[in-house]
Amino acid sequence: MARISDFIQGFWRRRHPWSRLAAIGLALAFFLLTPDRGAGTLSLKILLAAALILIPSRFEARRWLKMFLPWASFTLLVGAATLISSIFSGNPAPFSSPGFRAFITLALRSFWLVNAAFSASLSFSYPELVFLARRLPFGGHAASQVLLVVMTWSKLLAEFGHVPLAWKSRGLKRGLPRPARAARCLFQAALLRSLDKAYRLEIALIGRGFRGRFYTLWTSEWKAADSLFLAAAAMVFVLLAGSTRWI
Repeated sequence: MARISDFIQGFWRRRHPWSRLAAIGLALAFFLLTPDRGAGTLSLKILLAAALILIPSRFEARRWLKMFLPWASFTLLVGAATLISSIFSGNPAPFSSPGFRAFITLALRSFWLVNAAFSASLSFSYPELVFLARRLPFGGHAASQVLLVVMTWSKLLAEFGHVPLAWKSRGLKRGLPRPARAARCLFQAALLRSLDKAYRLEIALIGRGFRGRFYTLWTSEWKAADSLFLAAAAMVFVLLAGSTRWI
């Protein structure tokens, strides 16, 4: 099983960045354009979402949780507010109200979008991201901003692990009497440390002559296998989109 997984991951990494990006784009189009109706369709999408994470690299559970827990917390708060407003409006069936159904649709689409973004972060190395950003048609400044976000996002998430370790090294134990206050302090400390790192990153970039564009010497050649892979991926997603009509 491990050899099969290594072969699949190696095949994926050897594909041209454009073909990988197109495959992720096809998956995202399937997620967003196919209605989320029925348990069969949702099960199929969840399996595909898991495959998109497992194929690029071995599953990183901690990184996945760090990315999805904030999203899940915010989504649950919005869902609770939507449900409570429906209950206080006197709706006899709040779970089937138009507002709550609209929330479920938006929450699912948000989940597919976040999952595709996480898969893309696992699928491309930094030189490949620079290669793509310099050729995508949304302008050099926008590409630089996207790359800077990619560079600093992982550092921001890492701060949420460093701050509790610093607290414990100073004698602060788990089981705080005021968890809400502890969460606020954690967010405040992590945000301030991240801002400090962002400022130092800006000074370092300016000191090295950064003028708003990233460069790379990385190159890649489009091969026949890339064309076959892209055609196969398109065929798979067309079949998946057609099969959801019968689930």
